[in-house]
Amino acid sequence: MAVYRPKRNGEVSKFFVCEFVYQGKRFQESTGATSKTVAKEYEKRRKAELERAAKSVKGERPQEVGVTMQYSVAASEAALAMERLRASDFAKLNPGRIVEMKFLKASEQSYLGPNSGQDAVLFNTYWFVEEAVKLTVFDLFEDVMMRLGGRPHWGKLHKRQDIEYLRRIYPEWDQFETVRAKFDPDQIFDPPNRQSHVEAVS
Repeated sequence: MAVYRPKRNGEVSKFFVCEFVYQGKRFQESTGATSKTVAKEYEKRRKAELERAAKSVKGERPQEVGVTMQYSVAASEAALAMERLRASDFAKLNPGRIVEMKFLKASEQSYLGPNSGQDAVLFNTYWFVEEAVKLTVFDLFEDVMMRLGGRPHWGKLHKRQDIEYLRRIYPEWDQFETVRAKFDPDQIFDPPNRQSHVEAVS
């Protein structure tokens, strides 16, 4: 494998490409990176993916799990959120990976919904990753989302947030706590801020 800046129409491209041979065929992929360091990281990850694919063809099941994380921000912040993500280390270290976007109209049917009180854009990830990194692979993504006041999906992987953060992003947090205390006075069910939630599928 090799990374380099190819020449096009006599000019050297500002983007690095990754060239490799797989199953007897030569491939060339854009890394989307202008930094050789980031391009080399792409090369390293691509090589690992090809090795896992080769093992899978031979019947050796890769040790990977599916991990998902989702954060929502106000729809009015969609452009800013995309700009921050594109400029982040998370994007630079994960070229070619997919981040889905969904849109929801505002609703008053829940206190802690992603679209409670505001039109929302949801940024969702669902990736297959190695077991060893399943709890950390989205750390940089989550940092960007939290700096934007993002709301976590309660059923997916997310960090435990402190009560001040939750009150800031959910204006009706205290109303929710009042209703929860009424119907669950013995706290049989954990409050949303008590622990992190993980959803992983083998």
